[in-house]
Amino acid sequence: KGDGEKAKVSLKEIGNEFSFNFDVTNITEEDVNFDKISIELLTDGYTNEADEYYVGDTIKLTENEIEEIIMPESFTVKSGETEKFTAKVKLKQEFLDENKKIFANGFFIDGFIELDMTNDETYASVPFTGFYGEWYNGNMKIFGKTTYDEGGSYL
Repeated sequence: KGDGEKAKVSLKEIGNEFSFNFDVTNITEEDVNFDKISIELLTDGYTNEADEYYVGDTIKLTENEIEEIIMPESFTVKSGETEKFTAKVKLKQEFLDENKKIFANGFFIDGFIELDMTNDETYASVPFTGFYGEWYNGNMKIFGKTTYDEGGSYL
């Protein structure tokens, strides 16, 4: 469980570094060892048509955008117990600066932590989302003009 009792994590505003944790409870009668742990980081892509930018397909972040990820390679939860899982992410400032040129009011960084086992069907996936920018900037201009506003666009 992440936020409160929900199986998700809301990071709210994030910087180039963020961390989060969530509880994993083993309700089985045997210890569980997650030995295939991965993280997937996503953000909005964009297209440029005649010097106009439009939100495009979601893109998966790679080592070009990610500076560092710190999380366990394996994670064991004993039968009937709860353990806290922690992940730390550091994104490359160059990527954030370039993306901020397109998404001037900020953008979302979303993803999933996946806990899996090599020799078992036990699997858990925890979604998370954060916003890089000033969500509460007093003007709430995170969305700017829409395509329906004069001079507006999809961004």
